[in-house]
Amino acid sequence: MQAIHYRYSESELKAILSTLEIIVDTREQKNQHVLDYFRKKKVPFKICGMKTCDYSAMIPKNVEMGLTRDIYLTAGVERKNG
Repeated sequence: MQAIHYRYSESELKAILSTLEIIVDTREQKNQHVLDYFRKKKVPFKICGMKTCDYSAMIPKNVEMGLTRDIYLTAGVERKNG
């Protein structure tokens, strides 16, 4: 459990979450339809290697909002084909 946490206003949360990027594992197979959807809907994403899941998310640093480092979600999605 974290000892420190921050509280944001509704508008601050909206601004921060608008910068959220989806992370797609490089080893994910048969996901072209997912990537096409992200592109069509202009959902920011990046492809990089992950050890435990197919998809996750991160919020890039934003000094103006007080985020001095990228924030990576510890949870992820493991997509099953079937």
